[in-house]
Amino acid sequence: MQQIINAILKNRNFFIYLLLLIFSLLFLQKKSPYHQSTIRNISLTLSGNLLDFRNSYQSYFQLREVNKQLMRQNQQLQSLLIQGSQTAPNDSTSGPTKPDIELISARIVQNSIDGVRNFMIVDKGVENNVTTEMGVISDDGIVGVIDQTNQRYASVVSLLHRDLKINAKLKNNNAFGSLYWMGIQPNKMVLSDIPTINPISIGDTVVTGGMSAYFPKDLPIGKVSKYTILPSKRYYEIEVILFTNFSALDHVYIVRNFDKPLLDQLKK
Repeated sequence: MQQIINAILKNRNFFIYLLLLIFSLLFLQKKSPYHQSTIRNISLTLSGNLLDFRNSYQSYFQLREVNKQLMRQNQQLQSLLIQGSQTAPNDSTSGPTKPDIELISARIVQNSIDGVRNFMIVDKGVENNVTTEMGVISDDGIVGVIDQTNQRYASVVSLLHRDLKINAKLKNNNAFGSLYWMGIQPNKMVLSDIPTINPISIGDTVVTGGMSAYFPKDLPIGKVSKYTILPSKRYYEIEVILFTNFSALDHVYIVRNFDKPLLDQLKK
């Protein structure tokens, strides 16, 4: 206590000046409209700067939660779009129906694109109802198929895998074929087995065919960049530029098809 008193006595001139300054400002603020306005402006500016700093500080630490909310919203929108694409225009129901598909949001924790048989790992597993042979998509297009799972993680056979073939079709005429990767460029694939009786043009959109339980039909894949007619003159070989940028993937959606068990039973 004595140290505090000694410090005040030692700096008494400063404290006297500070008290007089505060008293003067209070007096001016009450008696002079001009000074009232000036002090209010200064106070507002200081308060605004402090609030901006506080909001920026809070926003920085809230980014993770904001990103999670955006992912949930995107997941809901993607689900609605996919459900809508699977419903026939003339379908009519008397009430709400159980959805055939659920999307499970996931984040990629490991990804490879420089091999010929590429895989990725996502942060969802058995505890999130993720099982093998589920399709994986992004906001832009399809990504791959779930290969293995444990409680918290799953490995994905990337679309950039030499041994993976996907049922795909030309959107303009519904001609079906097989989509596969040549193992060279990570943005180009080949669509084969399309008969030459089907017209084709550069820029045509390629979408999923819907003939497997991996992906619903009509999900975007890419666009036709060039094509040739094979020597047999019966089929095209079509180069497809992918919509998905595999070198920049971060978040994906795992497609849970509730009808898959029934389809698997019929296959057996």
